[in-house]
Amino acid sequence: MLVLVFYYLVLPFLLGWVFIKIIKKYGRPKIPAEVALLYAERPIEKGYFRVVKRRASGVDFLGDFEKQPEAVDEMYRARASARAQGEPAAFFVLNDQGEALEEVDS
Repeated sequence: MLVLVFYYLVLPFLLGWVFIKIIKKYGRPKIPAEVALLYAERPIEKGYFRVVKRRASGVDFLGDFEKQPEAVDEMYRARASARAQGEPAAFFVLNDQGEALEEVDS
């Protein structure tokens, strides 16, 4: 009976926990060095999100936002503008720890 409880309850939760740890460790998008340098120079306030545009000529700061959906909307607006101009660029939404939450290319 105890073996069945372990097999059907404990083992699936344990494997799920390990799987989530692996995804969190290796699943994060790697941010370029220029974007990390911008974060080091200008840290983000706690609870805010930052939109950054990376292009061949450098990195541009597009703004800090209180809510992630606002930051994502700004990222897609800037992407549409870059596409209209034919400019290749990458856009990032960073959290207050400097981790990339979303990334898109134009």
